[in-house]
Amino acid sequence: MFTGIVQKQGGIRAIKRTSKALRFEVEIEKFLKDVKKGDSIAVNGVCTTVVDLEKDCFAFEAIEETLNKTNFKKLKKGSIVNLEKSIKWNEKIDGHFVQGHIDETGKILEIKNDKKRTRITISLSKAMKPFVAYKGSVSINGISLTISDVEEKKFSVDIIPHTLKNTNLSQLKKNDIVNIEADMIARYLHKIITTK
Repeated sequence: MFTGIVQKQGGIRAIKRTSKALRFEVEIEKFLKDVKKGDSIAVNGVCTTVVDLEKDCFAFEAIEETLNKTNFKKLKKGSIVNLEKSIKWNEKIDGHFVQGHIDETGKILEIKNDKKRTRITISLSKAMKPFVAYKGSVSINGISLTISDVEEKKFSVDIIPHTLKNTNLSQLKKNDIVNIEADMIARYLHKIITTK
């Protein structure tokens, strides 16, 4: 379980094909001191398992299902990813509960900057629309954000300068692909309401 508060950004050092998965190596300084093999780290919002570990680098693997559901297939050597360690239950919880289970990817339709904010507009599928509500929460590339506008086939989030500076949202451009995870509470409420 995560909170959607990105702790660090890391760079993809290498991507290697194994017999059943893609192995990603992520370089990150001063982040892995309390991490061990088997721990969970959210990478661009995807819950991954640490399979190998060095002082300033960790590796995780992604099977075909994960590659098809996320923007991992777009990653390459040098790509910057958002990182968050799993929460400990004695810690303060900011953001919102993020499971690291990506629902789908979305395409960046527009990035609009003005003096007060950066607004990012993202495509919205019919399947995802029931979970996206004005002023509700959503996770984009592992970042807990508040939805500022919803239309038929798109939604928008407004990004404050701190978030833009400390996540990979600052590198996004039109037509880039982002990972989307619906708010867990919205998902379960929808299930309860629609189950007969």
